[in-house]
Amino acid sequence: MLKILKEDYQSTHRKGERKGLSVEFRLTMALEYWLGYRSMRHMVLDYEVPKCKYIIWVKDVLKRSEEFKI
Repeated sequence: MLKILKEDYQSTHRKGERKGLSVEFRLTMALEYWLGYRSMRHMVLDYEVPKCKYIIWVKDVLKRSEEFKI
């Protein structure tokens, strides 16, 4: 999962551009959301991020890959 996410992240972000949360942290948030049955609202409050666009990004990237059927 991490390899697929990092490849997509590097292809869509230019060098020197503000990157935001690390890919590893985004994956951790997504896995915790999926496996822990937590609401996105609680994830936002716990991790103090403005919204859960990171979880949606992880889902979309993995969905586009051939290795995962989400």
